[in-house]
Amino acid sequence: MTDSPLRAVLFDIDGTLVDSNYLHVDAWDRGLADAGIPAPVWRIHRSIGMDSKKLLEAVAGEASEEDADRAKELHSGYYKDSTDRLRPFEERANWFGPSTAWGSGWSSPRPRRRTS
Repeated sequence: MTDSPLRAVLFDIDGTLVDSNYLHVDAWDRGLADAGIPAPVWRIHRSIGMDSKKLLEAVAGEASEEDADRAKELHSGYYKDSTDRLRPFEERANWFGPSTAWGSGWSSPRPRRRTS
């Protein structure tokens, strides 16, 4: 990144530009397993797109709240650690033209902690 002012911010809320589904599946699979909550990967994959509360209800409905919270925390860490593997969809990469003159990069929403 250069010292020039930020020109734009682009949010990829629904995975239009970057396919993060499989990284989320992997992070949830690992987080659930490490929290002691067995869940089939196909069920996790089918639940991607739900908010974490609904996803956990769908794949770990019988788990304790403590275990579910632990799985959510682990998912966040595993996903954050894997964001360097995010790649833009090939057909989307050229939508915005070259931007290296002022710097560019791909970013994905980082998991946030609730304060309330």
